[in-house]
Amino acid sequence: MIHILDTEHPWEVHSVSSGHSEAITCLEWDQSGSRLLSADADGQIKCWSMADHLANSWESSVGSQVEGDPIVALSWLHNGVKLALHVEKSGASSFGEKFSRVKF
Repeated sequence: MIHILDTEHPWEVHSVSSGHSEAITCLEWDQSGSRLLSADADGQIKCWSMADHLANSWESSVGSQVEGDPIVALSWLHNGVKLALHVEKSGASSFGEKFSRVKF
């Protein structure tokens, strides 16, 4: 089980059946706090996200398996750049006109 606690309401604990077959060895939140990575001693990794943006409803959207070794650390990669679509130029034929890279 994974137990999620909202720090603004610490008396409300939300439990999620993790589906991991071995002991969970690490958990890592993304920067927004809306996604969570979990990994276990068998090398299974799962990415959890809030269903319908509800803190008490979580679903595993994607997962992976690393054969042979337990996972001891996880990290989110963040390059600080996102693509922004210019709606007014959505009909343009050039990718560079439709999108721009924006730092955040």
